[in-house]
Amino acid sequence: MQQRVFTIAENAPVARDTYRLQLTGDTAAITAPGQFVDIRLAGRFLRRPVSVCSWSDGALTLYYKVAGAGTAQLSTLAPGTELDLLVGLGNGFDTVPAGARPLLVGGGVGAIFRSAAALGMDAVLLTEAGSDPLYRRAARVSMGTVFQVPWTYLPADTDWQETLHALGFRTAAEVLLADAFCALGIPVTVVTEDGTRGARGFVTEALPEGGTYVYACGPMPMLQALCSATPLDGQLSLEARMGCGFGACMGCTCETTHGSKRVCKDGPVFTKEEILWPQQP
Repeated sequence: MQQRVFTIAENAPVARDTYRLQLTGDTAAITAPGQFVDIRLAGRFLRRPVSVCSWSDGALTLYYKVAGAGTAQLSTLAPGTELDLLVGLGNGFDTVPAGARPLLVGGGVGAIFRSAAALGMDAVLLTEAGSDPLYRRAARVSMGTVFQVPWTYLPADTDWQETLHALGFRTAAEVLLADAFCALGIPVTVVTEDGTRGARGFVTEALPEGGTYVYACGPMPMLQALCSATPLDGQLSLEARMGCGFGACMGCTCETTHGSKRVCKDGPVFTKEEILWPQQP
């Protein structure tokens, strides 16, 4: 973890209440997909955690959804504004066990607190090749703001046609870059809660068949439903309320087969098999 000052190059809306934030600064501490940054905002005691969408030497791209006062404040900041960031937080995904047809599933924006299999997610496409191959993430609310966590980061020689994608959104207005996946010939299953685009239903009910390993992120109820819906091994990026973002306050612990773990420090990515889910009433 490092504390660095970044400068806003772009802060623009890309979907309903969703913004792309492009920054310039020192990205050396970012070493793995699935890590996140913590942004300090003037007048706010707690930082806002947001996942890394893409990074290169001196450049960083984030996506966030306005979900509270903090992200609303962030959305008003103009290019040229300097931001204090903690960078290189969290562990990240391991793509070694992905197999020939990894299945990527996510949900969480908007509907997370009113549906056990919540829908709504952000799917982010970077570049077809080069330093930023396909990279997708989900987003969910954490402490009144959106904590976005990448799904997975696949090698440049990945056969995109053999990668399975299930994208869940609350409504068509929140769909983000699904067309860009299709333009690359990547099989995409789009589901919306209200049926305004793609099938109507929940993402956990529309999982493509034939996957070899699952990568997922979203709210806990959705992830628990996913674990019941697929026998595949996999990795989950968990949602938790966070205070410090680097493991000191112990405010984001979850129960695992290895005891209590901190989502921000030991995670946010855990294997599907190690999570101990609460018993349903």
